Amino acid sequence: MRNWGDLGLGGEWAEMPIHAYGIKPWNGFEKVVFPMAKHVTDDKYGIAYSGIAYLDQGVKVLPLVANPGDAPQAPT
Repeated sequence: MRNWGDLGLGGEWAEMPIHAYGIKPWNGFEKVVFPMAKHVTDDKYGIAYSGIAYLDQGVKVLPLVANPGDAPQAPT
């Protein structure tokens, strides 16, 4: 998956590249998570993962589905 259209988005998003951000576990975790959240906040086409305890303003949490046909579940 390279473009948002590969994930089912249409319109202006369909051809836009996915900018993925991630972290290396146990390598300065807190220090890396905060800049990563800032990158996603500033990048309209960015997506990242993080621990729920490290969410910051401007970051939208997306509900996910485990299996096709399941209802989306927000993190708890």
